[in-house]
Amino acid sequence: MRLDRWRQLDATDVLRRRCRGRPAGHAPLVATVVALAVALAVVPAAAHGGPRATAPGGPGVRAARAGAATTHGVSDPGTVPDGRIVFSATWDGDSEIYAIDADGTRLRQITRNRVHDWSPTWHPSSHKVAFVRRHGPTNDEIFTKSLRTGTVRRVTFSRWEYDGSPDYGPDGSWIVFDSEADEDGSRIRAVRPRDGATRLVAEWWDEGEAFMSAPTWSPDGTRIAYVVHEYAPPYIAFSDFDPAVRRRAARPDPADATAGNQTCVATNEGPRIDSLAWSPDGATLAFYGPASATHGGLCLLDVATDERRVLLYEPPVPMPGAWAPQGGYMAASLEAGDYYDVVVVDAQSGEIVPLVADAAAPDWVLRPE
Repeated sequence: MRLDRWRQLDATDVLRRRCRGRPAGHAPLVATVVALAVALAVVPAAAHGGPRATAPGGPGVRAARAGAATTHGVSDPGTVPDGRIVFSATWDGDSEIYAIDADGTRLRQITRNRVHDWSPTWHPSSHKVAFVRRHGPTNDEIFTKSLRTGTVRRVTFSRWEYDGSPDYGPDGSWIVFDSEADEDGSRIRAVRPRDGATRLVAEWWDEGEAFMSAPTWSPDGTRIAYVVHEYAPPYIAFSDFDPAVRRRAARPDPADATAGNQTCVATNEGPRIDSLAWSPDGATLAFYGPASATHGGLCLLDVATDERRVLLYEPPVPMPGAWAPQGGYMAASLEAGDYYDVVVVDAQSGEIVPLVADAAAPDWVLRPE
């Protein structure tokens, strides 16, 4: 559902897993990803048109290219909905999970270890998060952590090299995620953490050249949207979800809107599609995708009519992570130089409010943990 597919992996992983088969025009993206994989560094204040907000002795104090968080207090908290935003950041040498109030207060570190943790998603209760953890030298798996007890559980145990992009379902019973291995294709799967039961939502067998990513639930839990990347332009696909159905083997096909349980929205030639986020009312799907043949933008898709509106076009363009539970705003990752900041975006005006520097992959929940 978010940027975890470009998150803090080593350069070899990034090139091997995410950039194969991409048009030559994406070379700048490769450079950005590799730079991001090395470390998240200081982003110039000019990226947001103003100085960084810092507090002596607090998390705003930063050691160049190394240390602590820089957070932005929102000047008018009444303009941003209430809630808690979880995100990943590399502030201490490896990627960890953090949470912060939507107004820029109450920063809390959730994971603390010597392995990479990234791409967090809130349980609807706000008492638990799921995230990706680098498990061993090549495997990425889905884990959960209780914010009340501190208990960490591994919830995926597969032969796939990469399990990522987790997104909790609206009732918290299931987590949807993407799963990929270089020689065995790509899948969208769902797992039930309480007993490890899994469901296959969609799959693509193509010798590792195509893959599916960024799954996100509809607010009613009956559909899952995701991105299909192939040699041709990527596109958004929708699959029904029924926990009683153990396997859905239909391959998404943009030329056949009735293929199996799939509905596909094809896109024009242009930049990649990434970072899907479904609005709380179910009417709109936000995503980063083609705003023109050469430029990406923050786009809003009307799910009922397939009409697309470009909200933001001029770079840098935020990549949506999650909508505010009340709607109207999105938490997003904004590319700033070679790195990312977490920002809040007004879904009507496109106004961008900086929140956390050198961080990415946000998710938003209504209640504090």
